[in-house]
Amino acid sequence: MLLLTKRLTIKQYREGDLDDFNSILTNDDIMKDIRGKGHDVKAATKKFQEALDIAVAQFTPAWDLKPDYDGGSKLEIKVKNCFIRELCKEEGIELGGDLCILFYNYLAGYTGKLGNARLKLLESCPGSKECKYDIEVFIRK
Repeated sequence: MLLLTKRLTIKQYREGDLDDFNSILTNDDIMKDIRGKGHDVKAATKKFQEALDIAVAQFTPAWDLKPDYDGGSKLEIKVKNCFIRELCKEEGIELGGDLCILFYNYLAGYTGKLGNARLKLLESCPGSKECKYDIEVFIRK
C-alpha cells in the first residue's frame, strides 16, 4: 500500500509537484479489499471505520484529519493542518467557502466509495487554526 510520507506545500501544489499526492487516487488494492467485506450492519460499520482510517493515512500530508465516528450515523471531523487553509490565507480567499466545500466533497466521495456509505454535511465550521465538519452517515446495505 502506498502511503504519503510528506506534507504537501502550497509551493508543490502551485508547481504541480503532486506525484506522491496523486497516489491516493490509484490505490485499487485497498478499494478491492474493502469492497469484499460483508453487508450486515456490524460489518458495514467496521468497513466505514476502515475507510476513515485509510482516508486519514492517505490525506495526512495535506490534511491532518481527526475523525470521531460514533459507529452509527454521527461523524465529526476536525481538520488541523490544511493546505487549503494556508492557500486561503495567502491568497485572501474566504475560509469556509467553495474550496473548503470542495475538500469536504472530495473526502465524502473517497470515504463513501471505500466505506459503502453516503455522507451528508450538516455543518461546516471554519477556523483559523482548526476546522470542523459535522456529518450524518448513511451506511448502504
